[in-house]
Amino acid sequence: MGIRLVLEALQPVESNLVVDLASLERMLAEIDSEAIGVCLDTVAMAVADETIDQYFVAFGGALSHIHLNDGDPAGISRG
Repeated sequence: MGIRLVLEALQPVESNLVVDLASLERMLAEIDSEAIGVCLDTVAMAVADETIDQYFVAFGGALSHIHLNDGDPAGISRG
């Protein structure tokens, strides 16, 4: 039907399934569908101590959406 879904990693306090790049890669491999893309949530990314560059390297064209978060909702100070 032409619908594309995106999957994002969440913080460990929000999920126990997909919480970092490695678990996101595993889940996408298990789903194995052209209809699933990747959403980068910058809070979950920071909590996992990962970078935007790592997401682009890992997912390239499958990266369909970036969920930008301002402030410090996870209590991570990158001062």
